Amino acid sequence: MLARAFADICRDIYDAMLPPICSVCGDPVRERHEAICDSCRGAFRAVGRAVCPLCGAAVVRSVKRRCPRCPREPVYFVSARAAYLYQGALRDAIHAFKYKRRMELRRPLARAMFMNLAEFRLASEKPEVLVAVPMHFLRRTWRGYNHAEELARDLAELSGLPAEPGLLVRSRHTPRQALLPPERRARSVFGAFEAPYPDVVRGLRVALVDDVFTSGSTVNECARVLAGAGAASVEVLALSRA
Repeated sequence: MLARAFADICRDIYDAMLPPICSVCGDPVRERHEAICDSCRGAFRAVGRAVCPLCGAAVVRSVKRRCPRCPREPVYFVSARAAYLYQGALRDAIHAFKYKRRMELRRPLARAMFMNLAEFRLASEKPEVLVAVPMHFLRRTWRGYNHAEELARDLAELSGLPAEPGLLVRSRHTPRQALLPPERRARSVFGAFEAPYPDVVRGLRVALVDDVFTSGSTVNECARVLAGAGAASVEVLALSRA
C-alpha cells in the first residue's frame, strides 16, 4: 500500500511538472496514456460508407464492382477498407508514429482504426488471421520497428484474432512508394514479397494490415503472393486512405 501511494505521489508530481500533452498538436490531454487530444481525434475524417466495393475509395455514385481509383493491374484482394482519410491531424499522427518514433500513438491509432471499421468486427466472413504489410529488414533495422506490424499487434488484442507477421516477408528492398509516380509503383514491388509458410497460409482468410492505402500497388502484390500460397481470401484493412 505504501509503495503504491508513493508511486501515485511521484506520478502526480511528474504530471504537475510535465503535464501530459497531445503527441500530435502539443495541447494538454486528460490522461498521459491518451496521447491524442479530443480536438485532434475529432478532426479525423472517416471515409464513410459510400465507397468502392473493391478498393474502398470514397465515391459519389454507386459502384457495382470497381472504380477509376482501383489498381489498374489484376486485383488479388477481395476488398479494401480504410478507416479515415489521410489528411490533417491523422496524417500528422501517422507521420509522428511512423517517422519520429512516437510509439505512444500506436494504441490510440489502432483503437480508432478498430472502432471505425465495422466490417472488421461484424462481417459474416470474418478474417481468421492478421498479417501486416512487411518491411525489408534493412529499413526495419534503420527505423527500429515496422509500424504496420505494431498496428496489427494492437488490432489483434482488440479483436481477438491472431497476428502472424511471419506469414509474409519482404525479400527485396524497394524505394518508398510515395516517391514513385503511380505508373511505376506496381512494377517496383513486383516480386518483392514471399510467403515462406504456404502450408500455414493455405485456406486462411487473411486480413492484410497497413497504415495508408494510396495506389494499392503494395497491398495488391502482397495479396497476389498470399493468394499464390493458397490463402482462401485476402482483404485489406488500412488506417487511412490517401
